[in-house]
Amino acid sequence: MNIHLLPLFIPVMFLVVGIEWLHDKAHGHQHFKFESSIMNICCGLIERIMDVYLFIGLFLWFNYLQTHLGIFDISPTSPVAWLVLMIALDFLIYWYHRGGHTINLLWGAHVTHHQCEEFNLTVAFRNSVFPYMFRGIVLSLLAVAGYGGEMIILALTINGIWQFGIHTTKINKLGILEKFMATPSFHRVHHGSNDIYLDKNFGGMFSVWDRLFGTFQAETEAPVYGLKNPIKTNNPLYAYTHVWQDMWKASLRVRRLKDLIKIWFGTPTEFYNQYKLPENTSTAPKIRPSNSLIYYIIWQIVTLNVLLFFTLVFEEFIPPVFRIQTTVLLVLSSISVCMLTNPSKSIFRLELFRLILMALVALFYYATIGIACTLILYTLPIAVIWLLLIWEKVIFE
Repeated sequence: MNIHLLPLFIPVMFLVVGIEWLHDKAHGHQHFKFESSIMNICCGLIERIMDVYLFIGLFLWFNYLQTHLGIFDISPTSPVAWLVLMIALDFLIYWYHRGGHTINLLWGAHVTHHQCEEFNLTVAFRNSVFPYMFRGIVLSLLAVAGYGGEMIILALTINGIWQFGIHTTKINKLGILEKFMATPSFHRVHHGSNDIYLDKNFGGMFSVWDRLFGTFQAETEAPVYGLKNPIKTNNPLYAYTHVWQDMWKASLRVRRLKDLIKIWFGTPTEFYNQYKLPENTSTAPKIRPSNSLIYYIIWQIVTLNVLLFFTLVFEEFIPPVFRIQTTVLLVLSSISVCMLTNPSKSIFRLELFRLILMALVALFYYATIGIACTLILYTLPIAVIWLLLIWEKVIFE
């Protein structure tokens, strides 16, 4: 068994995010908001831990296709094969990504990534696991061509690291690179909800596909980030599924097969104009967390990312049952901590339940993680949450 090195990019990414945030503060910019940044990171936590299982499935699936249907026997040591793979993979990602904006079913999987009304590196974390599932079907063509699962997943990881770096406002246009590479300027356009920017710039690493197929748009005006039909939520589960929920509700109201097909396979614009019910604009008042609660949320985010990091690095050394329990706790924790950004009594109770559950699991496995780690990371927060309940009592009166 070996340790995994790719998770080492996690602390590097957070270091770069920290540098971007410090630059933002130093220049008086407003590209970060606490609540939305926490939402971005929590969505990333959920997606990354779930990817452990998804990527195992994709790896086995790609290898099965290569073994039984592979047209060529492609060597993983060939530099030319890797170059062709990176280009072919990005070509397929372009068409899948384009479908994710023009086919409502796929838009429901992709919409999470476009919800944030700011644009910074944490937006790159805001994904759900569903796009990887759909995209894996498209990338199966690479396995049929003869590429093995390890090559495809590594190429996909490299593509993803590049895409992380282009979610920033801190880098202006990059000269000649703009002609053929996906750059921050290129991707800012993609995230803009300006009419001129809608459904443009789908390339992951390369911009040539958009130029070839008529979807390229240069950055000519300041982008307005977020959705045309924005949602106000700090619940990752709703952020993942709200479009599909709307589609399901609309499906129950129609009688014709034609309408049903349009709801699920038509364009998002058509759906919002013809089938989606008007939103209920009456929402509960937004309660901003106090400084003490903000510190607590940050502490929990750091703790959860440390747990994620070591889970991914030492994945092969962790007993399967403990790995599954850790996954469940990370998902539950990400949801609970994210929802604390708009605190209420019920959310505090969920958080308390989450901490007790984590403490029980950690204590059960204290021999594995160490009793000191258990007390510091899991048991102590239970006392802290009770203090927070007292400090925040005035909010709920």
